[in-house]
Amino acid sequence: MKTKSQLRRSMLISLFVVFLTVSTFSRLTGTENIRAIHIATLLVCGMGIGVFMCTMLAYFRKTE
Repeated sequence: MKTKSQLRRSMLISLFVVFLTVSTFSRLTGTENIRAIHIATLLVCGMGIGVFMCTMLAYFRKTE
């Protein structure tokens, strides 16, 4: 089981990935036509959000 500091580090890394992919997606041109890069960027952003939410839940459930 991870400690609170390890969970906090995982949350920060996943939050950084989410912000990075959102900023990358917002700078892509031609968003009216879906290309493979749009799908990959949104997929990575969704995975980052999922990891962030899971680690946040585990962080708040951790009682030490």
